[in-house]
Order: sequence, then structure tokens, then C-alpha cells
Amino acid sequence: MTTKMTMTKTATPGNRAGRRGWNSVLIGLWAIPAILAVTSPLCWGQLGDVTLRSDHPVYPGEGAFQTAEDCVRFAVESARARNDQEKALAVFDWLLTHQWHLASPQEFRVPGKVPGSGSDDDLIVYDAARGRFSYGYGLCGTVHAWNEPYWRVLGFDVRRRAFPGHVNSEVFHDGAWRMYDTDMAGVVFKRDGTVAGYADIVADLDLLTLEGPPRPRYPFAWPSDFKTMRDGWREVARQGESSWYAMHHGGYEAAPGIVSLRRGESMQRLFDRDAFGGPNRRRFWHVQAGGPSRNWTFANAASGRPEHRGATSNARNEATYANVVFDLRPDPTDPTWLTQPQVAASGVAAFPDGWIARGGGTAVLTLDHTSPYVIAGDPVDDADPIRGRATDGLVVSGVVQPDPAHPNGAAATVHLEVSPDGGQTWTESHRLKGPFRLDLTEAVKGRDQWRVRLSWSGATRIESLRCVTTCQSSQAMPPRLTPGGCRVLFRSRPRAVVSVRPLLADEKETTELFEVASQRSANLQFVGRTAKNRIAYKVNGPRPAQVVFRVPARAERRLVGLSAAARFGVRSPTPKGAKFGLEVSTDQGASWSPLALVEPPETNAFSSGWVAGRVSLEESRPAQAWVKVTLDGGGYPTSLLAFEAYGLVETPPPGPARIVHEWREKDQARHHVVEVPAGSEVFEYEVPTGQVEPSDLHDLAVRIEAL
Repeated sequence: MTTKMTMTKTATPGNRAGRRGWNSVLIGLWAIPAILAVTSPLCWGQLGDVTLRSDHPVYPGEGAFQTAEDCVRFAVESARARNDQEKALAVFDWLLTHQWHLASPQEFRVPGKVPGSGSDDDLIVYDAARGRFSYGYGLCGTVHAWNEPYWRVLGFDVRRRAFPGHVNSEVFHDGAWRMYDTDMAGVVFKRDGTVAGYADIVADLDLLTLEGPPRPRYPFAWPSDFKTMRDGWREVARQGESSWYAMHHGGYEAAPGIVSLRRGESMQRLFDRDAFGGPNRRRFWHVQAGGPSRNWTFANAASGRPEHRGATSNARNEATYANVVFDLRPDPTDPTWLTQPQVAASGVAAFPDGWIARGGGTAVLTLDHTSPYVIAGDPVDDADPIRGRATDGLVVSGVVQPDPAHPNGAAATVHLEVSPDGGQTWTESHRLKGPFRLDLTEAVKGRDQWRVRLSWSGATRIESLRCVTTCQSSQAMPPRLTPGGCRVLFRSRPRAVVSVRPLLADEKETTELFEVASQRSANLQFVGRTAKNRIAYKVNGPRPAQVVFRVPARAERRLVGLSAAARFGVRSPTPKGAKFGLEVSTDQGASWSPLALVEPPETNAFSSGWVAGRVSLEESRPAQAWVKVTLDGGGYPTSLLAFEAYGLVETPPPGPARIVHEWREKDQARHHVVEVPAGSEVFEYEVPTGQVEPSDLHDLAVRIEAL
């Protein structure tokens, strides 16, 4: 088949109004001008917090789904939901079309433990944001933990409930607990048309076969899935509803859904997993031949809404993953490039022929990468990039040349190190000379960050450098186009992420890098996490305890926001009065403000939980913040299992950007380029898609370049 290429270009915002309710979305969500101008080009910098949002009715992209609040707002407004049940069903539908059933994702989270070997609760991803951006799939207990932040946005209490061979969700609204199963895709209605909960179904098993709205009721392997779940409900009824334990606070949201691009860096979303050259070149993070996929899901349904009645449903769709490629190409001739966030330079001078060591001394250049996407790899065996060897997750290349002005230039080398955890450990060491290409995938795969440190002496110059990072993305996150002209909203806000995730393995390292040791309670003992011990700190005795961690802005920047989460251990069932809290201080502990508080009910049977919160620091803009974790086991010993925090740091106003859309309409390849002026925090444009059927429009890629 011969494929034709058509290219168009946009240099100014589109002016069409009203289609698909776009103006109300723009005004309602952001309420800021279309272009915010910056008067001095000298302060233009990277693209902070850059997103795209299309007018696709189901998959508009990360610009609509950065936070749980964004997702719930989108779901409720799209469904025009009015009362609590309609809102709950709207969120239920959104979850079914953006998540699907597969083995739960695992990442490197505990020193000495390797993901992918069985079901290890300490390695499983329970952050809803990480699940939403990188995966979109998991087993029942995981996805129902992810769902908790979404239900809480609606103001509903939520808990997971045990079930024979399964885990459900129960959500409290309209005065009762009601069951929403987004894993097996099941919701049951009472005779009055309201959603039923465990107690209702146990009291009247005929509700399972009651004819009701065309909502999912275990449709995937029809009718066997329905029969299996019906038998499960009969077992629940036989043992009694109270026999099936409740689990609270199993999921949370803390990781910011933020990408920031430095000048000379691009982010390209690839919709086709075979974009790298076919099935043998796929890059992913999952143990499955060819990468994660499933053909029983409501995701990618043509109608965009789950439908099921008897043997008829739209639940047999194909779902897999997408990729995100970050391509960083610094300009070694530009001295201002070294002043950007996520760049630290000491003794480095930029000259027309590259970076050199200032004054002939020693130079150190450190580059950071952080994103909400997990770093993937091309598995050598095409099935297991986790336990087996993988490539092309992080590739660093460039040219190192001798400095002709230096007498020892012939011996020019650069020492390169890489860290997967923000500098807590350094796992690779290389000496670079001449043209080089290093594949560092094994050092950073399964993480969402890396740090590369380059050091050299006056005898050396770095002529060029390039870092290419390939990540896995949920297929539901890239912005999809619509036929007949697609409206797209570009947004860039001046902020980037500083990740603080202490390993909590070594006490000396923890106190040097993260903990404010003077604030630790006398009855709190550092234990240290290892492959055989999950406890970081334990509370000795019945009294509450506290520990405080630092969140720095780094590089003379200021914090404009912060999120944090802590995992605690607790007795099961939970003792009366147990509570776990987070507080934040911007004045080194002189005063504290509440960030989050969790008080598990006495019916809670889960032996650990998460407390998480998010706060704006726009008014105070501190150089550093402290986060206090309070552990109160209700008169019993308790523990801290994990802690993570994310600082949002201010960045320069956005510089110019280029956006490139690639798609296919039947057999014709299309290509559209958009130039975004410097200083644009919001920029609206139209992609000139043709008048074709939605099934004939196929997204290929979309790239954002920070110029």
C-alpha cells in the first residue's frame, strides 16, 4: 500500500467557538487568557508543567486527567450527572474505560527487592496517579485501591471488601454502602433503582438477575464470569455479610502528573507500540510476551460508555500500552542553559566549541529526569524487561574531545555516573572518550527518574550530549484527535517537580539527606528497610510518635506546592483512636499546618494504609518545607513503612514551543506543525483532521519541543 503524506502548519491560535462545548471547558477549568505574554525574552525558559488536551469526548489526554479531581470533573460533566448516584455511576463508567484487568504493576520501591517475582505488596504501585499515567491496568485489589482517591473527590467514604477469590469496592453515598466493581465490571441495582451494596445483595440474591439499566454485570466471559460471581455472592450470603472484612485507605494519590521540558528537550507520545520497528523492538515494563495487553475490556469502546445486557456488551475491546520518549539535547554553547531547573553545574563554562572546565579546574554537570511515566525497556527475550536484560530505556550519547588549549588534552576523558533514586545510590560508572553511546537501561528501568553526573578536568571539553529516555504510558493518557477538525489546548505552567523518596535503609544516610533528626520522637526507633524487613521506623510503646522530613526546592528555586504520602502499619482490627497525620511547615518547624489526617475505623481489617495530601505554597514560596508524619496506634505500637514527597518548584516563564501531530486517515498519513510563541501559558489551536469516520482516523504520534 502506498501512503501519502500531507503536512499543514499553524502559527496562530484557532478562533472557532462553541464546538463540543469547548469554550465552557476552557473558561470553566482554567479561566485565564488564551496567551499570557512575557515582556523580557531573557527570562523565557523551559516548558514547565506542559500538557495537551484535545476535544476527544473520552480520551482528551493528560491535560484533562492530571489529578483525580480533574478526572472526576471530566467524568461528571461529560455525563451531566446531577445527584450522587449519577455522579458515582459517571465515575464508575470513567474507570471502566480507563482501566483494565491484568497483573498489578510493580516497581523498585524497597532496597534489595526486585519486581516481577510473585505478588509483593511492598513493590505494587498504589498511587492512583502512577497507575493512571504509566499503566492503567492491575488486579482487583490494586485498581480498587487506586479508585479510592476518585471516590473521595466526590466526598464519599470508600473501602475495599473481601469476596471469594476477589476484592470489591464499596462506596458510601445516599446513606448506605454501595458496591462498584471496576475490575470484574459489576454493579447491581436494588428494586428501587439505586445501587446495591453487600448487605442488600446478601438480603436479596435475586437482585443479581433483576432486569435493570444496561450497566455492566460481569460481562467479559459471558455467561461464565457472571455465574462465577453469582456463586461468590451466594458464598458471601452463606457465611454472612459481616464475615467479609473491610479494608480502608489502601490507595492514595501523591505523585504529580507533571512533565517539564528543558530547552532543547522534546516529549513524543507514540500511540503504536510497534513504532520502534515491530514486535521485536517493543519497549515496556511488564512480564508478558509482547508487552501488557488484553482483549476483554471496556477501554477503547467505540461508544465510549460501557454497555451490557445479557449476552450483548461492548466489553471485548483490545487494550495495550503506549510509549513516551523524552529526547534531551543540551546546547553546550549556551551559558543560560546551565541555569535551568533539573540542571546543576559546578565549574562548567559554555564556549562555542562545547562545555569546558572553568579556569582549567574540575567541572561537574548533573542532569535530572523526572516524569509520571515509568522507564521501560526493550527486553532481550521480548517478554520480560523486569527480571531479564533490557535495552533502549535510557541511552546517553555524545562527543568528548580534548581541549587543544590544554597541554594534557590528548588524555581527555569524562567520568559518567548514573543514579536511579535521586543520588542516594550510584549504580554505573563509565569513562568517556571521543564519540560514545551508553545504554544505561539496566540502571534505571522500572523507575520514573534518573540522575546523570558528568565530571571532567580542564583537559577536556564536551562537544555534544544527548539523553533519550523511553517510558511506558497508559494507552488512555495521550490526547487523541477527532475528525472534522480537532481543537487542542496547549498549557504550560511555570513549575517542575523535585522528588523526595528516601530509601529508608540506612539511618546515617537518611538523616543526612532527608530527616530532620532533632524532630524525631524519643520513642521512635529507626529500623531500616531491607529485602526481609518492611519497617522503616517503629514506635516503641503505646504513645504517639513523629518524624520530620525535608523537601528542598534546590538550585536557588522556590517551592510553590507540595504533596506527600506515608504508609503506616497498624493492628488489625484497628484500635479505637488510631490516627495517622501529615503536617507541613514552611518556617523550619516554628509553625505547622495540617496536610492530611487518616482515622481508620475499628472495622478496618487492613494491617497497613496510606495517608496523603497536597497543598499550595504559592503565598509563602519557601526555599524548603518540612513534612511531619504523626503515628498514633491508638495505644498500641505502630510503624512507618514508607514515605514520599514531591515539591513543585517555580520555573521561568515558558519559552517557545513546537508541536507536531502525526496521524493517518485511511491510507493517507497526515502531519501538522504548530508554533507556540514564547510566554504562552495557554494556547489554543486546531488540527485539520478530515471528515472521516472515527474508525478511519488513527493517531500515530504527537511531539512537544521546547525550543
